[in-house]
Amino acid sequence: MKSLVYHAGALGDFVTILPALSCWRQSHLGEQIILWGRPPHGQLAMAASLVDEVRDIAKAEFARCFSEKLDEELSAALREFNSALLFTRPDSLLARNLSLAGIRDIRLQPPFPDRPVPVVSYHLSLLEPFEAPQNPEDPCLDFRHRLLEKTGGPIFLPARVLFHPGSGSPAKNWPSENFVYLAEEIKRKGIEIGWLAGPAEENWPSPFSDPLLRCPDLVELARVLAGASLFVGNDSGTSHLAAAMGCPTVAIFLDSDPIVWAPQGKKVRVIDLRTTREGNSKATRYSILETCLTMLAEIDRGG
Repeated sequence: MKSLVYHAGALGDFVTILPALSCWRQSHLGEQIILWGRPPHGQLAMAASLVDEVRDIAKAEFARCFSEKLDEELSAALREFNSALLFTRPDSLLARNLSLAGIRDIRLQPPFPDRPVPVVSYHLSLLEPFEAPQNPEDPCLDFRHRLLEKTGGPIFLPARVLFHPGSGSPAKNWPSENFVYLAEEIKRKGIEIGWLAGPAEENWPSPFSDPLLRCPDLVELARVLAGASLFVGNDSGTSHLAAAMGCPTVAIFLDSDPIVWAPQGKKVRVIDLRTTREGNSKATRYSILETCLTMLAEIDRGG
C-alpha cells in the first residue's frame, strides 16, 4: 500500500509540517509514503525515515494531476495510492481527482492557518484523531532523533554560534550590519562564530574570516545546526530547522506574526521587532546581544 503526501511550499513551511508528518507515519505503518514536493525537502524527510520516496512536483508530468478532466489513465495512476495527506487549498483539483479516483482516506488542510494559532499546532490538529504522542515543548523531537540516528549524529564546526542574516524575503531581514555587531561583540568574549548563507544570500560576502557555510544540502545543514550551541537568524526556513534540530535559537521577527510563525521549541527565544521603531537602535542590538550571551551562559551551566 502507498500513501501520498503533497506539499509544495518553502523550507520553513515544510519544517512546520514535520510533526504532523511524523504522526502520519505512525498511523500508516507498513505503507510506503511518497512525497510529492521539492526534492531537497524530500531528502530531509527521507533522512529521518518519515517518507520513503520523493517525486519532484515541478516536473511537467505532474501537471495532469491538476487537470479539470479526469480520464481513465489519470484515474488509474492516482489509484496507486490508498491514502493522501494534502497541504493545499480545499478547492484543489488534485484533491478532487484523488477523490473521484476512489481514494477515501484523504486529509486536506490549507498550508496556512486563517487565524492566529501556532502553525505547527494547526497542522497537528489535522491528525488529532490519530492521537499520536507529541511533546508540546519539542514537537520535532521524533524527527530529530530519527534523522541523527540515521545520518551519524551532529556535525560540530569550529564555531559555537551560527548566524544566518538572510531569509526568503528582504522584508523579514534585520539589517546585516546588526548581525555583524552581534558577531563582533560575541567574538570579543572569546566565543567562536560562523555564518550560514542560503540560496537567497548566494553572493553575500562574509564580513570576517570566520567560517562560512554556503548553501549546504539540508541534511548536512540539519546536522550542523544540531551541533551548534546557538543559532541567530531572521524568520526563515533555517531558523525553523535550527529549532527543529534542538539548537538554542534566537529568531528575529520584523514582518510576519510570531504567534503563528515562531519556530517551536523550549530553547527558542523570539525577538518581535514588528511594532518598534527602534529595531536598528543601539539599545535593541544590545538587548539581543544580552539574550544571546544569557542563552550561552545557560548552556555552559548545563541548562
